[in-house]
Amino acid sequence: MKKKIFGILLLSIFAVTTVSAVLVSYLSNSIEMNFNVDAPLSLVEIETDFTSIDVAGSDDFALIKLVNNDNQPVTGDFVMTVSPDAEGVYIALTEDINYCFSDQGDKTGVTNCEIDYMTWMQQNIDWNDWYADGEYNETRYPSPYVVNTGGDSFNSAGGYVGNTLTFPDLTIPEGETVYAVMYVATSKYLQPGAYTITAQMI
Repeated sequence: MKKKIFGILLLSIFAVTTVSAVLVSYLSNSIEMNFNVDAPLSLVEIETDFTSIDVAGSDDFALIKLVNNDNQPVTGDFVMTVSPDAEGVYIALTEDINYCFSDQGDKTGVTNCEIDYMTWMQQNIDWNDWYADGEYNETRYPSPYVVNTGGDSFNSAGGYVGNTLTFPDLTIPEGETVYAVMYVATSKYLQPGAYTITAQMI
């Protein structure tokens, strides 16, 4: 009788050991899966160096390009940060340059909207709605191409928070490319030095 029980115990231990060995073997096998992620939105530099801003009180324009790489609309805040200090730096944006890319407006002398965007801007001044760091003021935004047409085409984004200016809730349709013209003016009392404007979509 004892031999029989001993034999059963041996079989039980062997069975447990066998099951454990199978589990270890199963868990020791693995596979590795990799994937690469690109940003859904690309911010492309077209012309972003303000070469005409060389002394305090001067101003200039730049063209920026946003590409939606996703298969759905992308909505976010367009944020601009001025360093080392935003005091005396005034920014305004218009997205109406996209009319040029859809062959609308006066395109005399315009063969490539990415190159000739300022020609289109000069010939279609009243087409542009502006969004800026403050309310319209000719002294603050002195360019003859940045105007408040009809008294309702210039909008404040609410001003800087620290050195950051936010244009909220910008939506780029799926697979689309949109452009914006950025205008930067400076106060004649601007502290001399090197300034950087960083733009990002968040």
